[in-house]
Amino acid sequence: MPEALLLVFSDPSSPGDEEAFNAWYDNVHIPEVLANVPQIVGAQRYAVAPGTAPESPGRRRYLAVYRIEADDPQAAVATLQERVADGSIGMHPALQIDPPPLSLLYVPLDGEK
Repeated sequence: MPEALLLVFSDPSSPGDEEAFNAWYDNVHIPEVLANVPQIVGAQRYAVAPGTAPESPGRRRYLAVYRIEADDPQAAVATLQERVADGSIGMHPALQIDPPPLSLLYVPLDGEK
């Protein structure tokens, strides 16, 4: 089964919310995603390394990489969106929504390896 990657770039809603944002993302959000979307088989979070990029509008400091194993990875992303919409996967006020997180789905260029 091919593996795809869903990259989600995000930020806390304010500098004062950073601790709550990271605790929610690590301890609540990722476990809920993994429990509610069976095609998402793993996740890892990253932060921009200090001093590697200038502060600029639109640049997100956090990245979550979700591993998807599915013949139709777009269907897995649709399931994720449905679970968020129906409340199975909750959102937290510490997550910045204006601008919203940026999500990009990547699929292998040359099939399964």
